[in-house]
Amino acid sequence: MLAPMKTLVWILFALLSLLWTGGAWILARLGAWAAGLAATGGTVDWVGKVAESPPMLLLAKWLSAATYQHVQDAMIVLLQGLGEGLPLLGSAMTWLAPVTWIIWGLGMLILLLLAGGAHLMLGRMTSLPMQTSAGSPR
Repeated sequence: MLAPMKTLVWILFALLSLLWTGGAWILARLGAWAAGLAATGGTVDWVGKVAESPPMLLLAKWLSAATYQHVQDAMIVLLQGLGEGLPLLGSAMTWLAPVTWIIWGLGMLILLLLAGGAHLMLGRMTSLPMQTSAGSPR
C-alpha cells in the first residue's frame, strides 16, 4: 500500500531536482552573459528595447496614457540601474559562478536527505501495528 507513496516521493524529488538544477543553470548562464557583455564593453539600448517590447505594447492597450507612461518610466529607471551595475557583475562572476554551483550542490543534498528520510519513514510505517478507532492493536 505504501509502495506508490514511496514512488511519489522519488517522483517529487526528481521534479524538484529538475527545477532546482534549471534555476541554477539559468542563473549561471545569465551571469556569464552579463559578464561577457561587460567584458566586451557591449551595451544594450534598454530604453528602446523596453518601449518596443510586446509586454509594454500590450500594456499600452490596457492602461491609460498617464499610467502607461509611469510604468514605462519605472522600467527604464530599473533597467538603467541594472545597466550601471553590469560592469560590477563582470568582476564578481569569477566567484559568483562557483558559489552558485556550491549552493546548488547543498540544495541537492538537502533534497536527497529529505526524500531519503521520507522513504525510510514510509518503510517504517508498514512495520507498525495498525490501530483501530478504539485505540487497541488489531
